[in-house]
Amino acid sequence: MFLRFIQTAAVGSVVLITGSAVFPVIKRTIRPTMRKVSYEMKFLLVRSGERMQDMVDEVKFERMKRAMANIDTIECEVYED
Repeated sequence: MFLRFIQTAAVGSVVLITGSAVFPVIKRTIRPTMRKVSYEMKFLLVRSGERMQDMVDEVKFERMKRAMANIDTIECEVYED
């Protein structure tokens, strides 16, 4: 039982020391990658929003064109001096 405790303590301390040594390296490696992924996701969302707005504008324009095509004549008076 005491031997098991020593083994557990040894393994735990090795994991702790290794983790504290490896963590800064992993942090430096992952941070730029996460920034890049975050930037690309933001770009993707902005671009998708712009495309949706373009589609909405095209639909509004087509509706306006159809409405203008249904008008036969535009009545107006022209005054000349």
